[in-house]
Amino acid sequence: MTGRTGEMVWHYQLTHHGLWDYDPPSAPILGDITVNGERIKTVTQLTKQGMSFVFDRVTGEPVWPIEERAVPQSEVPGEQTSATQPFPSLPPPYLSQGYHEDDLIDFTPEIWAEALAIASQYVRGPLYTPPTPMREGGTQGT
Repeated sequence: MTGRTGEMVWHYQLTHHGLWDYDPPSAPILGDITVNGERIKTVTQLTKQGMSFVFDRVTGEPVWPIEERAVPQSEVPGEQTSATQPFPSLPPPYLSQGYHEDDLIDFTPEIWAEALAIASQYVRGPLYTPPTPMREGGTQGT
């Protein structure tokens, strides 16, 4: 929106069909950056997914390409999730994305084994892995 008139100038959808708590965690950052020798007035939106979406704040055009990538689909009956989600090509993510066994605590072999046993009760996967129905016994997944 413009500050003078309140008129919508441009917008961008950062998450399609949000099933997660992925609303923006902070206000956008206004700045000026130089890309390939060109000075650009930008707005950067950080996300809870560890991404930075950077736009030309005048035109709304992404400073770097934003790719629509295929993401896991929901197994919940009747739930239709988005086939893709936007991922900025630059800058690189500032957080680990998705589930990685390397992220589990491993102070001792026993703690590592317990962490793996607990994690095995849940559906794990890349970023945007949808929530799943509970199984009998209180665990998630199929």
